[in-house]
Amino acid sequence: MQSISQDLRFTARQLLKNKSFTLTAILSLALGIGATTAVFSVVYGILLDPYPYKDAKRMVHVQLLDKDGRQMALVMNTGPEFDELKQARCVDEVFMMDGNRPATMTGSQQLPVTVQLGEYTSNLFSYMGVPPLLGRQFSAADTSDGKASPVAVLSYLFWKKQFGASRDVLGKTIEVDHKVYTIIGVAGPRFTWGDTDVYIPYIPSADPHDYRLSFIKLKPGVTLEAANAELQPIILSFKDRDSKGYPPVVRIKTVTLNEQVLGQFSGTLILLFGAVVLLLVIGCANVSILMLARGTARMHELAVRSSMGASRWRIIPSS
Repeated sequence: MQSISQDLRFTARQLLKNKSFTLTAILSLALGIGATTAVFSVVYGILLDPYPYKDAKRMVHVQLLDKDGRQMALVMNTGPEFDELKQARCVDEVFMMDGNRPATMTGSQQLPVTVQLGEYTSNLFSYMGVPPLLGRQFSAADTSDGKASPVAVLSYLFWKKQFGASRDVLGKTIEVDHKVYTIIGVAGPRFTWGDTDVYIPYIPSADPHDYRLSFIKLKPGVTLEAANAELQPIILSFKDRDSKGYPPVVRIKTVTLNEQVLGQFSGTLILLFGAVVLLLVIGCANVSILMLARGTARMHELAVRSSMGASRWRIIPSS
């Protein structure tokens, strides 16, 4: 312990004695490590752990492609097609959303507030596998009588902004576009699907021309290729029934949630991370060159210390 203490004191004296070397080495390492850490945090949050949803890798989007392989749109279904899609062997669960539109929060407050209102089938939160922060999520009972119950789940940010993060919000009402909803829950902090402020239940229409976006979760073990093979004839049959409701689709492509959201940006992020890692390597190389130059300048000192009996393991840490 005494020798280690002596080595540390000697090292500290050497660093203080050579302030320019010490400052250059610290700045080189700080720049490389800081930049790498910052970019890795972005890459981790976007590529490695981007979603709070359970089984996010099984959540897919179905792209509609033209004859040149260009994406025309995402798959949309009518109510009857939604029920048919749920019966596919590769499909574990499906939910639909009736858009996400600006609405006005009316009522007793002094000024109207613009909110993003989203209508979703009652299985939205069970599909996502994300429990609410407060209260409960939608259930089948909220749409059991053929009409959507006037209930709402608030997003976390909207709850904090509009209700001051009050835990007494459950059971209160919120008036949106002059319709009153009872607040039954608050979504978790990371649940931001659709950038919706107020989630309300939706019942798919029986109108064969009323299309809405649908989102699929595959069963465990089902590959994207297998899903493509099964879903292609089903979705193209939807197009054949109502060619006006679909773009000129030739085939479909099933992609992961991350691939659809990020698309071509994932390669850019990886390239950026690689460039920053290279910056860290350059910083470490610069420090090693400085250390080599400093060691060369101290060759006489080190030779004297060696001749006086200092072992190699005492000389290396202090050099």
